[in-house]
Amino acid sequence: MMVSVVLLGCVGLAAASCGGGSAVNKQDGTVRGHVVVVNPVAGPLVSAVTTSVRLVRDGKPVDTESIPPKRSFHFEVRPGTYAFEVVGIRGCTTTTASVRPGEVKRTDIVCDPSPAAG
Repeated sequence: MMVSVVLLGCVGLAAASCGGGSAVNKQDGTVRGHVVVVNPVAGPLVSAVTTSVRLVRDGKPVDTESIPPKRSFHFEVRPGTYAFEVVGIRGCTTTTASVRPGEVKRTDIVCDPSPAAG
C-alpha cells in the first residue's frame, strides 16, 4: 500500500513537470518581424555586422535577441506596448507594437545605414 502511494506521488510530479517548461502562457502575445536594410550598397556590408533587437517597455530594456543572417526576430511577451530597437546598425527606426493576450503581431524595423540617413 505504501509503495503505490509513493508511485502515485512520483507520477503526479512527473505530470506536473511535463507541462511546465516549454508551454507558452496563453496570456502572452507574440511579436515577429524582420530588420530590413533599405540601402542596397550598405546591405552586403551590414550583413557581416553582429546585430540584435532590443525589446524595451516603459523605457527599460526587457530582452535582447541576436539576429540571424536573415534578420528575423521573435519575442513572446506579456500584454502591453513595446519598442523594438536595433543594436549594431545605425540609421534604424524604432518601431513600437501593442500586444494583447494571445495576439501575434508583425512589425518590421527599417534601417538605412547610409551616411545621408545618419
